[in-house]
Amino acid sequence: IFNRLNEIDLSSTCLINKATLDESFSADREVKGKVVLNKYNANKVDYQCYTDGNSVLVTSDILYPGWKVYVDGVRQNILEVNYAFRGVYLTQGEHHVEFVYMPNSVIVGGGVSALALFVSMGLLIADFRNKRKPKAQVK
Repeated sequence: IFNRLNEIDLSSTCLINKATLDESFSADREVKGKVVLNKYNANKVDYQCYTDGNSVLVTSDILYPGWKVYVDGVRQNILEVNYAFRGVYLTQGEHHVEFVYMPNSVIVGGGVSALALFVSMGLLIADFRNKRKPKAQVK
């Protein structure tokens, strides 16, 4: 496959990992479009895109587990493009595209931390109430 890379113009063609490929989506040839980067930070990348046909938005950011993509607020599947990068299908028209980094470990960790906080608070309140109760006198 690496021998064929010399024959492919990667400025206008992308290679999509078959595991992430949606066979029902058909990208048009000779598509023109515009991409404006609105925001870029470690956990969120925000684009405004316009395309005059069905296409694939390919970023130069590394695909890493935990990234999610939303097109016009609707969660979409991330494509593994050109062996290492993130991509997403876009239909003709204008779209707001957001890549958000939210790995499952952060969600699970936040839930466990919240649960531990509530249990600790409950134990503190129970201990405080126990100490305030007058002890019964034994005669």
